[in-house]
Amino acid sequence: MQDNKLYEMVKNKLYVGLIIKNYKLMCQLLNEKEKNGKGRNYQFKKWQQYFEWEKQGYKFVITEIYEEPILKPIKLSANRKEFKQFKVSLENEQKTGVYSITLNNDIYIGSTTNSFRMRFKQHRGKENQKQLLHTYNMINNGGTFQIIWIAEEGTEEAIIRQKEKEYIQYYKTLGDWNIINFKYMSNKIKLVSKYKYIKVGKKDYNTAIQLLQENGIHIKLNKEDN
Repeated sequence: MQDNKLYEMVKNKLYVGLIIKNYKLMCQLLNEKEKNGKGRNYQFKKWQQYFEWEKQGYKFVITEIYEEPILKPIKLSANRKEFKQFKVSLENEQKTGVYSITLNNDIYIGSTTNSFRMRFKQHRGKENQKQLLHTYNMINNGGTFQIIWIAEEGTEEAIIRQKEKEYIQYYKTLGDWNIINFKYMSNKIKLVSKYKYIKVGKKDYNTAIQLLQENGIHIKLNKEDN
């Protein structure tokens, strides 16, 4: 059944490209009550009958408004059954912050500015085999995705990323975990290890050395240059 009030609000208040700061303002714009947990998920499904959006942190970017509503039954519970490794409640799955993926004593610590559910699906998806093969393998072999820290609404991305670094260092001090983040970083370094030598003209020599040092690249000079 079509929600005529919502349909009118969408047509009169929204347009493609509109950026809405956060969920609270979206509800105000559409004259909708704020929801939590399962209620919010149902609300999002209802909105998707009238328009589409992309999330950028807490922002909603309107990408499409339907000329006619796409009305269909709204189902919520079925799609959670397939995510046995997703140990996040309905109430928190759309929130952001720092999370862990664990399998035996291996742990990967990451952060998200979109939502925990979206980040889990990215780690679990087949496209992740090329970018983050280690977390893809962990999740698809029984690893679990859990929340470590939840950011308050409106928290800046820089703060969330800093929290991620702090938790990586914290778990490093525990000594009981094999932190996959460091293993992945070392693998990325190996990818460029074949570039062993560079040649620089005399007039650019000092500038090149300075740039390498500023970027933390180890320099080993040839004996003839010592």
